Amino acid sequence: MTAEDALRWAAAEFGDRLCLTCSWQRQSSVLVHMVSGLGLEVDVIELDTQILFRETYETRDRLAARYGLRLITQPPRLTLAEQAVAEGPNLWETDPNRCCHIRKVEPLERALEPYDAWITGIRREQSPTRAGAQRIEWSERYGVWKIQPLVDWDARRVDAYLRVNEIPVNPLHDAGYPSIGCIPCTRPVREGEDERAGRWAGSDKLECGIHVPLPFVSATKEMKMTQGFTLWFTGLSGAGKSTIADLVGTELEGRGRAVEYLDGDVVRTHLSKGLGFSKEDRDTNIERIGWVASRLTRHGAAVLVSAISPYEETRARARGMVEELGPFVEVFVAASVDACAARDVKGLYAKAFAGEIKEFTGVSDPYEEPVSPELTVRTEDEEPESSARRVVERLEQLGLVEARAAVTA
Repeated sequence: MTAEDALRWAAAEFGDRLCLTCSWQRQSSVLVHMVSGLGLEVDVIELDTQILFRETYETRDRLAARYGLRLITQPPRLTLAEQAVAEGPNLWETDPNRCCHIRKVEPLERALEPYDAWITGIRREQSPTRAGAQRIEWSERYGVWKIQPLVDWDARRVDAYLRVNEIPVNPLHDAGYPSIGCIPCTRPVREGEDERAGRWAGSDKLECGIHVPLPFVSATKEMKMTQGFTLWFTGLSGAGKSTIADLVGTELEGRGRAVEYLDGDVVRTHLSKGLGFSKEDRDTNIERIGWVASRLTRHGAAVLVSAISPYEETRARARGMVEELGPFVEVFVAASVDACAARDVKGLYAKAFAGEIKEFTGVSDPYEEPVSPELTVRTEDEEPESSARRVVERLEQLGLVEARAAVTA
């Protein structure tokens, strides 16, 4: 099967559930040209780490303009500034694996959700870790088919194809960079080195993690359905987080799952006793919940967190802790302040409106709505049971809970 044959087969087999990821290196240029020449309509996904070379961005723009790409950019959840606050400065130096996970792996996970197959530029020649790559193979990590048309091409064949077809190519390749990644972690290679020797030089790291299976992803459906995960409900006080979590938990327990509940009010009486409601104390509380959730997730529990968790940056830190060990599913339980106040039997909102309670989220303290939650439920528009059903359905779609068999008459 030739590279073109592989692309034709994938397009016929998967249709609009096929995508191509591009890092704007020479193999990206080859594949973009090849897909265009075959007349295939394929979404092109870019993982913009926000620290790529200027030449890389310029190459992207040239290819997009020439081929009219259907380009989808998937950024990290954290900006570089937010990452520095959450993880410390220059994370690529202190923990490059963590940095790659935040800026490449997790964005790719989100980007691949709508697709069944993924075209990559992997070539066996690139490094020892890729020597066993196949033209078509199943990715346990992402639950999609990987289509690797250039898997048996060497660098000379790639360069010849680029020259003959006069395809725009990243100029850094002519400056001694056969493999190009982020600025801090890429150097030119020396004569006789592997193509990827200039990536993460001085360390034993060879891959960013995108093409490496992670231990919490299993090879079988049965194992995947019993892996741990964290379901994080966030929203204003009185939005309905705990009510929905209880309903979801009951359903999961009925399906044989081990469920652990981390309710914000309960956690404050035990794990976070003594903390107040300043931003610093709120952040500490959420980080503690995130850490405990990650440990429970690692041991296979379905962890249901119900916490106001008002700050996007702190929720991102909690997500990062969990995603090192298992999936994190954020559910935004949306309801207006007025609706929450009307449900408040304790009269807390009334006291906050009167100024008797300081630092009350939604009244005198901000609530930052999630930027891209896995699901939003609007409890002013539907009953808790309906919201809970939607949450379970989303877990089924993500492959974390097995769907119940349909009942037929």
